Amino acid sequence: KAKPRPECILKVKELKQDDEGRIVGWEIAETQEDVNMIWINQDDCIRCGACVAACPVDAISIQKVSLVTEPVT
Repeated sequence: KAKPRPECILKVKELKQDDEGRIVGWEIAETQEDVNMIWINQDDCIRCGACVAACPVDAISIQKVSLVTEPVT
């Protein structure tokens, strides 16, 4: 199963961006004709790799990253 969670892979009509260009939301496509992209929702993704295995064109990869936050001095 390539989509183990309901919101991990989304059919999106449009991405919403802030003034800095950061993605802050999306508009879900209501019909198949409205789908402009497939979006992997990082907030819901559990990094199981099922989408990587299911993608027929090897367009998805998973990389382990760490978020490091430091105070600005």
